[in-house]
Amino acid sequence: MVGVAPGQAIVEGHGTADAIEAAVREALPDSEVVVHLEPRRHGLDLRDRALAIALAEPLVREAHDLTIYEHDGGASVSLHLKLTPEVAIGEAHDVAERVEAALRAERGVEDVQTHLEPLEQPVAAQPAEDAEHPDDAERARITGLVHDRTGRAPRELRLLHAAGGLVVFVSVAVAPDMTLADAHELASRLEDDIRAGQQHIQDVVVHTES
Repeated sequence: MVGVAPGQAIVEGHGTADAIEAAVREALPDSEVVVHLEPRRHGLDLRDRALAIALAEPLVREAHDLTIYEHDGGASVSLHLKLTPEVAIGEAHDVAERVEAALRAERGVEDVQTHLEPLEQPVAAQPAEDAEHPDDAERARITGLVHDRTGRAPRELRLLHAAGGLVVFVSVAVAPDMTLADAHELASRLEDDIRAGQQHIQDVVVHTES
């Protein structure tokens, strides 16, 4: 039996189990190995405990944007909960109340705020290259913005046409020693650049890589 972080994705847990099984078989070639994963309950920080509490609710499909504000020896916690769109708001509110109550019971937690969201559904889209009018001007604009921020052209730029507008996927190269925080800040600023004044853009996703 192996304890893993309660918020760890199933695929990650499966990878952990595979690695343990492989290591045991290498040390004991004739052994039969079965690894059972259990959510770890001790030695967790507040973030992991909060995720575990949120994801223990059967109707919560995702928990994200979890922020812990430390003040006066205590903490306030905020997080977003995603449920399927057909869940009634009354039922969703009950879920949020249970999550908030469980978190307030944690040592040092003074306040909890949850934000309820519908889980995104698949969106029909058409690749820009299949559209009636090519997006050459849009590509040139975005390429220029990426160059201004990074000094390089995008490694990849893909445009999709969805009912709500244009969807932009762009990959940019950054220095391999850039911190994750700095890379995220760069991506956020570039997303703002691409969106600025462009009401026809529905979404922008910037991927940073070395």
